[in-house]
Amino acid sequence: MSHPRSVSAGLAALLLSCAFPLGLHGGAPEPADYLSWPAPTRTERPWTRWWWLGSAVDRPNLERLLSEYHDAGIGGVEICPIYGAKGYEKRFIDYLSPEWMDMLADTTGTAGRLDMGVDLTTGTGWPMGGPWMPADQASESVSLERYPTGADGRIPEFLGTGAPSGEALAAGAAASAAGKAGAMDGFVGTAGEHRKLLCLRAVGPDGAQIDLTERVRAGRLDWSAPGPGWSLYSLTARQPVQRVKRAAPGGAGNVVDPYSVRALHTYLSRFDLAFQGYAGAMPRAFFQDSFEYFGANWTPDLFSEFARRRGYDLREHLPALAGEGDPDIAGRVREDYRRTIGELHQEYVAAWTSWSHLHGSLTREQAHGAPANIEDVYATADIPETEGSFGGGAEDQVPMLKFASSAAHVTGRTLASSETFTWLGEHFQVSLPQLKSAADTFFLCGINHMFFHGIPYSPQDAPWPGWLFYASVNFGPNGGLWHDLPAFNAYAARCQSILQAGKPDNDVLLYFPVADFWQQIRLPSGGPPVPMPGGRAADPLVEQFTTPGKWMLGSPFHGTAMELWHRGFSFDEVTDALLLASRAGPGDANEPGGKPGISLGGNLYRAVVIPPCRYMPLETLRHLLDLARSGATIVFVGDVPSDVPGLANLEARRAELRGLLGGIRLEARDLGRGTAGAHSASADPPDSVAIRSARLGDGLILAGSGFSPPSPGRVSVLLGSAGITRERMADDGLLCVRRLRGDGYDYFIVNTGNRLIEKWVALARPASSAALLDPLLPDRGGIAATRPGREGISVFLQMAPGQSRILRTFNGAAPSGPAWRYLSPSREPALALGGDWVVHFVEGGPVMPGDFTASALGSWALRDDPEAARFAGTAVYRLKFILQAGANGIRPWRLDLGKVADSARVRLNGTDVATLWCEPFCVEVGSFLRPGENRLEVEVTNVAANRIRDLDRRHVDWKSFYEINFVGRNYRPFDASGWPLRDSGLLGPVVLTPMDSTPTGGMP
Repeated sequence: MSHPRSVSAGLAALLLSCAFPLGLHGGAPEPADYLSWPAPTRTERPWTRWWWLGSAVDRPNLERLLSEYHDAGIGGVEICPIYGAKGYEKRFIDYLSPEWMDMLADTTGTAGRLDMGVDLTTGTGWPMGGPWMPADQASESVSLERYPTGADGRIPEFLGTGAPSGEALAAGAAASAAGKAGAMDGFVGTAGEHRKLLCLRAVGPDGAQIDLTERVRAGRLDWSAPGPGWSLYSLTARQPVQRVKRAAPGGAGNVVDPYSVRALHTYLSRFDLAFQGYAGAMPRAFFQDSFEYFGANWTPDLFSEFARRRGYDLREHLPALAGEGDPDIAGRVREDYRRTIGELHQEYVAAWTSWSHLHGSLTREQAHGAPANIEDVYATADIPETEGSFGGGAEDQVPMLKFASSAAHVTGRTLASSETFTWLGEHFQVSLPQLKSAADTFFLCGINHMFFHGIPYSPQDAPWPGWLFYASVNFGPNGGLWHDLPAFNAYAARCQSILQAGKPDNDVLLYFPVADFWQQIRLPSGGPPVPMPGGRAADPLVEQFTTPGKWMLGSPFHGTAMELWHRGFSFDEVTDALLLASRAGPGDANEPGGKPGISLGGNLYRAVVIPPCRYMPLETLRHLLDLARSGATIVFVGDVPSDVPGLANLEARRAELRGLLGGIRLEARDLGRGTAGAHSASADPPDSVAIRSARLGDGLILAGSGFSPPSPGRVSVLLGSAGITRERMADDGLLCVRRLRGDGYDYFIVNTGNRLIEKWVALARPASSAALLDPLLPDRGGIAATRPGREGISVFLQMAPGQSRILRTFNGAAPSGPAWRYLSPSREPALALGGDWVVHFVEGGPVMPGDFTASALGSWALRDDPEAARFAGTAVYRLKFILQAGANGIRPWRLDLGKVADSARVRLNGTDVATLWCEPFCVEVGSFLRPGENRLEVEVTNVAANRIRDLDRRHVDWKSFYEINFVGRNYRPFDASGWPLRDSGLLGPVVLTPMDSTPTGGMP
């Protein structure tokens, strides 16, 4: 075998070449006033995907809708043309036609005047493809079949056509089993596809091979085996595999081969032609959705590219590619195949990014789902974008979500975006309170550029609920969230104004051992599976790293990431290629001892953490040891890697690995309970944790033992022994993300627990003073209570479950300003606000219910009024109450609305107080109260569930869209007729509580 060309260094150079495009590096300007919020920029506001149904857009509606979006606090749109609405066919505009380009120019022009941005999907629907794509450059699928010889040594089967791709069939079957019959559409039928025999090999019982590819005529082979025990292995490709999914008029056609730069340029040539006569502003960025090139696992150049990159001929190893023979060899061939496919796709994305730059635009890329090392693919675009929050999301998605933000951080980019709230809940049922925890999770994972999923373009003359996209959540004017969405948008903009400023401040680079996921194989004929990360037994030819990341559950990588997350260690994930760009750098002057760190992407990390893994490329191990020699800290959570991935020159590479590891003299160390490092790293350290350590040059190498996931706490103890501090607030459920400013740090903190936190919290970063801001309320900020401690400064925090705060620390004195108000309920009794509530419906439909008066609060949907039961909109609750003399605005009071369905605007005595859109529905109102009579108004808005329920109960035909039409979360036809009535309105109880200052000095 020839020695394979080293491509890791080439990929690292490719990633670095895209690291600082078009001014995306560096932080945003810092506000001069640290106690107030800066005016939000278009990039700091949330953006939205904007579905152009049928591209049936016109100038008046474009200007009207963009103005409405701007006024609601949306910073930009991403145009995605898709299928149309029935009955409006005369309005359809063919994609990239002169008329379509005029509409794009009108959109970018109007958006520019409104200080909004515009991104554009590079195509219609998804993935990339169109009518101009020839079949020989379309996505391609390969089938690998084994044919045993008969007793007479002949093969009776018909050869050369192959079976449909097993992966494609498996994907479709899995979708069908999950009830998602429409999720996997777009496959080309047998009548429209071309099948080609790529390779036919005869393999004897002793491993001897004969190439029979050229001996197949008309699908039949004229050959007999020279003896018993021979088998034939055929590799058959079919092309095209898929047509564009959810295509808009003028966009239907073959999907592009995602592993071919040549095919990509053919596809993009149609855009070049369209933009030649284009007079408008270019999109800020072009966008590519997640990898949904279903069934695509081959490309015409794969044999030659494989040989060039891996150093041997794949055709000589078809049994191993099929998973047969020695499982170790089979795994290595499969790893080489997957690595090659991944590199080709990354180069495809890099070519798309270069093309976009030539047009003066950036790229936003969703790499997830790709059969590639997805963080490398994220990093190849200008703005990496993740997605998640399906059904509210789950904490175990965190390592998956962090791939995108990590790609931005380690390449020096400012923005990491998210497709947010995709299928968060069923259509018309998602409420504003459900948004906060999902949004906060994205922020905690380093995302700072939110995109709604999404808003369908709907003309003014379309009857309610207007034009719709098949997946929730609809954030548009007809979706049920619009009335109070500006309050959420303002919250998100405030958070993102902090999260886009400065630089990320993470201590740990967590290595992603992709070879352990790629180098896996399942024995044929029902044999026991070879152990693989996550305990999975499935074995597709390509390994797709899909969201929400269930493929990594149970793996050492996932377990290590979640321990870092739960224990308060800040981290970014890093791949082999990205790690090669790191260098040992000088330590942080603010840190005790100023220990050397690892410089990557303009950021300084304190350690590289290697989760338990078996395989590691030689280049990676060499670089880690070089980092250590220059003073860096390298932490192996388990044992050191024991093998190299891939097949070529295996024994020589194994020998070099042993030589490299032989230069590390790991010796056992014992960390007792009293050890400072262990204590600072673990809230409850074990009595004694045996680890191993070695000095290498000026650096430190730490290691655990064993390949299996280590016992809980091992990572914490290892990092603690290296003097790496954590944010111990995580022990109380306070999770945070840090940003570095020139004169301090900014923390975004969320109480993810279920109890009120009132305590002094020690910070992992040094500071002299601090300030707090509430991103829910624009006027609530102040200087925080701080005190020095043995291990650094502590800040007093007071946070209810679900609440978030911005904490800004300063290296010197705090800026001048008021003190943060820490309040606790007084011993004096609270005032339950009762009496006659007067309720008046002010906005919504289909028909305004009658006004009513109620002495007890309850759901308006349950009233004896059929219009109230189907109403979606807003009602104002009014109440007069008496406050005893002597109680005035000087005394703090807290108003608690109790249960609200679903959001509320509060006014007191004619003055707007706040919009309350998430729990707890509380606000301080002391300055708005007066002795004697007070007038409270609560404007409550419900979601549109009851109204859509009514349409389906009356069999109104409102679902009239092409292709998938309209489905629920289970991908079955949507029907709300069986929904129970949803509570609506102010449910209470409404309570006014006197508050006193919290004696922070006496708190623990």
